[in-house]
Amino acid sequence: MLTKREIKRLSGEYDLGQVRRLNVDSKNIHSLGAVSECKTLQSISFKDNKVDSLESLSSLTKLESIDASSNRINSIWPLQKLEYLKHLCLKDNPLPSINSMLPALKHLKALERLDFCDPHDPNYNNDDSDSEIDNKMLFAILPHLKILNGQRKEFLLMMSDDEEEEDFSRMSQSMELTFKQLGSNMPRLIEEKRQEEATTRFNKLMEEIDEMTETLQQCIVEERKPFNYNDDMSDIGEYVRFDYQ
Repeated sequence: MLTKREIKRLSGEYDLGQVRRLNVDSKNIHSLGAVSECKTLQSISFKDNKVDSLESLSSLTKLESIDASSNRINSIWPLQKLEYLKHLCLKDNPLPSINSMLPALKHLKALERLDFCDPHDPNYNNDDSDSEIDNKMLFAILPHLKILNGQRKEFLLMMSDDEEEEDFSRMSQSMELTFKQLGSNMPRLIEEKRQEEATTRFNKLMEEIDEMTETLQQCIVEERKPFNYNDDMSDIGEYVRFDYQ
């Protein structure tokens, strides 16, 4: 833990309230400890340590620069109230994906430089990883951000535009190929469609013929049924007269 005595010795200030800058790189510290009492602190660097929390910085609202590279930090939520923070370096820390950090980052409106990974790292912007960065979204959330992972905003946005153009080009080529394939197969597809429609019409016609045949057979059966002697006698008389004539 970083003690008051150590802070005084390293900063050269007897009063912690007067400490403006503090460098405690490579001191094998696990906690920032008494740094929370440096209320006017503007810049702190504690690279190459074993610090796992930024909680000691949460109340240091004057901070403008933090270099926390190569530590064990896994959350940046304690920094959300640092409205004057301009430079934040978090490289080589077990942080979650950039997308999951956006809710906390959006509070750092004054941020001008953000470094959380090395752009030469093979996992940087890997399409198969949830750490993929949407540069346009990040720059929209942080309007004053000028440098991201050591690369200027203009370059990154230009790269994003180029990638979008490449995506559009690939999509256009894919659509063109699809239309070509569709065009070459069109006669066959039309013929298959015609055959399908013809088969449907034929099946419907056969159903209608079956219905008509069934109806006709029913009519024939009714005309040839045996005479019923229990019918009304007047009907019999009418039947006989008609038959006689």
